[in-house]
Amino acid sequence: MKNKYEIQVRDSLTLSEYEDKYSSKVASKRSTLIFNLVVLLIGVFLFICALIFFKEMYEIHKYLGYGSIGISAILYIALFIAPVVKLKRMRRFEVDVTAYTAKRAKRHNDRIREELANQIVEMYVMTEGSASLYSSKNIETLLDAKKARDKKKLITALNTIYLDDVKPAARDIIKKCSLKSALFSSLSQRDTTDAMIVAAINLQMVKDIVFLFGFRPSDERLVKILSTVLTNSLVAYGVGNVNIGQGVVSTMGGVVKNIPLLGSAISYLIDGSIQGLTNATLTLILGNQTIRYLMKEYNLQNILDSIQLTETDEEFIRDCDEIKEEILKTKKNKTKATTVKVTEGE
Repeated sequence: MKNKYEIQVRDSLTLSEYEDKYSSKVASKRSTLIFNLVVLLIGVFLFICALIFFKEMYEIHKYLGYGSIGISAILYIALFIAPVVKLKRMRRFEVDVTAYTAKRAKRHNDRIREELANQIVEMYVMTEGSASLYSSKNIETLLDAKKARDKKKLITALNTIYLDDVKPAARDIIKKCSLKSALFSSLSQRDTTDAMIVAAINLQMVKDIVFLFGFRPSDERLVKILSTVLTNSLVAYGVGNVNIGQGVVSTMGGVVKNIPLLGSAISYLIDGSIQGLTNATLTLILGNQTIRYLMKEYNLQNILDSIQLTETDEEFIRDCDEIKEEILKTKKNKTKATTVKVTEGE
């Protein structure tokens, strides 16, 4: 009976088929350039929001405005720069391979699996008990695989841990961050504040999920995640500028016309609930996108590991032998032709 946690791969899958089906065609330098551009856009947008926030605070009181500068700078570093730098420095699996990089990628992925196994065991020891997110049974299986130095069992044990323990824990992080986005957005009622809050919570959520998994997605997929963070922040700013509650109140006509306080309360509650629900939904979508990319690359490295590369080596050697034979034949033909010319000349 096959273990449900073993990655099932079609036996006839070759490296060339893997490359055509799964490997990204985007160059590494291009991905890095786009990554830097997206990070720059997020940074500029948040900086503009911080300036608008400073202006609003300064108009209330100049010392309050000056104080907001220092607080904004600290939050900017802690909630934007630090998470982005940590994400970029995280290790990652090499899954976008070619025939020339496959062997190196497999060795690299083997090292990461070993590091992940050691990290999981260390985390379990540190948080042993009710606080641990790993089940004791799964850890025992992992330890047995490490002790036996059985690569196949190690992979299966890690698959079990990621599906049974890590993935549900990541979903808990998403739910908590979505609730934070809803709550803070409902309370702030400021477009610039909403945008900064959503960006900060989204980045923190992505960082927490990546650290939970122990590796980050490829540059190309990380760019997509950060692009979603930027989109969510822009949407949060746009939703904050739409006075939905006021529109609803205006359609109620004379019901609340003579009760200004009631009208303002209804408007505030409706605006807050709509903004909160929107930002919570966007955060939820981003979290699921992050998990999907991480699990995809985790599964891809297992698929790549299952592909035998010996056939590729044999084909390469055979091609070299054929080329060598062709060169020898060409030389022989040239030698015969030269001999014939010399004989005719005599």
